Amino acid sequence: MRNPSKRLNNCSQMNLQAFIRQVKSWLPNKSILGFIALFIYLLPSSLVGQIKFSGYAEVYYNHDFSLGNSAIRDDWFYNHHLHNTIAPNAFILESRYHNRGVYAQLDLMFGSYSGRIMANEPLWATPIYQAYVGWKVHKNTFVEAGIFESGIGLESVKGAENPTLTRSIYAENTPYFLSGIRARWNDPTDVIMVELALVNGWETITRQAAESAPGIMGRWRLGSNKVQVHYNFLYTSDAPGLVSPRNRMLNGFYFKHALNKWQWFLGYDAIHTDGDNVHMPYLILRREINEKWAVALRGEYARDFSDSGFLRPYEGPQVSNIFEFRRDLRIYGSSLNVDFSPRDNLLIRAEFRVLDGDIERNLVNASNVPVQISPVIRDNYSNYSLTLAAAISF
Repeated sequence: MRNPSKRLNNCSQMNLQAFIRQVKSWLPNKSILGFIALFIYLLPSSLVGQIKFSGYAEVYYNHDFSLGNSAIRDDWFYNHHLHNTIAPNAFILESRYHNRGVYAQLDLMFGSYSGRIMANEPLWATPIYQAYVGWKVHKNTFVEAGIFESGIGLESVKGAENPTLTRSIYAENTPYFLSGIRARWNDPTDVIMVELALVNGWETITRQAAESAPGIMGRWRLGSNKVQVHYNFLYTSDAPGLVSPRNRMLNGFYFKHALNKWQWFLGYDAIHTDGDNVHMPYLILRREINEKWAVALRGEYARDFSDSGFLRPYEGPQVSNIFEFRRDLRIYGSSLNVDFSPRDNLLIRAEFRVLDGDIERNLVNASNVPVQISPVIRDNYSNYSLTLAAAISF
């Protein structure tokens, strides 16, 4: 499961020094930048001509009406998680080399998202969005090894590619990236895609980061870019040396229909671990008004019935080793999204989002027998936020 990064300074009004420190935290350290600059400088001119460059940049402002003086939103937000702050969510610099069936991809990222998602990885991995090498084994068969996008679900880090500005609950709490080796096959018409992968763990680059054992992933896609059915399977487990190792199994499905100005997306993700059952369905309707304007509505639901709590909107009360809480979390969400695209590569977005639900806790002892307590502990959860963003592709 994703783990939150270290909290930033809990103040909404930052002075100049605090702002400078925050900007520095978005960038990789100087040694990494120096290595990248030296590497580019030493590249032969003939090789540079075979490398293609592109990029994506997104800056946002989020106001979370549920927060007080905290500058950090709840733990399950990984994108747009800074409150009352203008910040880069993700600046991604992409480079790709391809020559005679052998290729490599290196994408670097900077911004608040990378610091959050890579909090438990070593420093050298913090700016890596993708880094893999590949081989075109046959006309439609590819083998790749390294760090790559997971392909799980509809939504990615690049917000301009998503139907809504913020990410759904399922997207924020399932892996954005995986590391390992994968094989992919496309049929000649590109209607069918099948992929199998051996991965290091649940969104893990170094196995030590999450103390994970190797896992497996499978996914297939049927259809075109306009209409498609997509399915994901991911199974990982904790290292056997842990006191209480757990297995995680994800089954994810979504259907996309975007043949005309009305577009709709239906998805469902289920995660099962030892003692945890999480269900996260969602529905997104999007309407293109004209070439520049579009609106989208999203409805979503999350149910987490578990001992440990897979979804953690915030940290609950801590208890002793003898007793623990069995959680039953229900969250309902809705959002309204407005898009304005004055240029082909520029997208300006605004979104108002509401999350509302409750978390019920029952105290159990070590034998997993409920302890009679009166009343049942129930916390209401509500979150109201407004997010503004501008994104460009180049």
